[in-house]
Amino acid sequence: MKRMFIVLCFAVAAALLCGCGIIVRALNPPRVKPVFPPATRPIRTPEPEIPEQAAFTATPIPENTPCTFGETTYTITTELNEDYDYDWGTTHLSAQGGSGGDFEVYYDGYFAGAYYIETQGRSCVLLTTDLQVSESVMTYILDADSLAETDSLGGTVHSFDGDEVIMFSLIDVLGTYPTLRGYTFRSDLTMDPGENLFNIIKDEYFMEEDYYLVTTRDLQVQMFENGQYGSSEMLYPGSELCMTATDGTSIVYFKTRDGREGRFPIVIRDYWEVFIDGVSAEECFEELPYAG
Repeated sequence: MKRMFIVLCFAVAAALLCGCGIIVRALNPPRVKPVFPPATRPIRTPEPEIPEQAAFTATPIPENTPCTFGETTYTITTELNEDYDYDWGTTHLSAQGGSGGDFEVYYDGYFAGAYYIETQGRSCVLLTTDLQVSESVMTYILDADSLAETDSLGGTVHSFDGDEVIMFSLIDVLGTYPTLRGYTFRSDLTMDPGENLFNIIKDEYFMEEDYYLVTTRDLQVQMFENGQYGSSEMLYPGSELCMTATDGTSIVYFKTRDGREGRFPIVIRDYWEVFIDGVSAEECFEELPYAG
């Protein structure tokens, strides 16, 4: 009887232990990742969409026709000054209705063209005037909000290439030549040519045959060979060169009669006088084809 009581006690204790284990497991359930219904699943807040802006736009502004950009209306007219023995044109540009107020500017010369430019989050007006005398075409860069002048370039707008403004102008370097040169806008609306050169082009007046320069003395140059400009080479008197490009201040590019390409450095003094290796260019060539 005593033995049965002991066995019964062990059985009761085992049952109690099993029950406790069940309770413990119930109080410490296995960790399971929460499952959200489709309608309540948390969604990551998307990044705000930034509207894509055009990097560069150029819109013509005609004369005598009000044009509105944003809140500002621009109007261009030409006024004649008859106080002289001949008519003297003055170009008038007004900007009205903008948040900064109304503005106007006057420039000597007849109206020759204008563009409203949007670039790098800013806007400006390119205004070209022509005094109708030799090399008197100027293009002014004006802040579109205030019409304050930020820069100016000789010549007129020829075309646009991406965000580049291609300017046509005449240069006086070893002669007078028609050229094209590309510029981009800096953040302050000044013009930057970068590494672009004045590239000489052919227009109705340019006769390549007439622009071969004949050397009268030894001329030290660099010739373009095997894809690069090599060591110095001497061109002797009687060599014929045709200018192809220049930076307008320090170097000239050319080709020879037989199609070889080369370059040589120059120095410009007193605005227009060119020197080559310390010698006036007038003494280095038989004739220089300057206009006028």
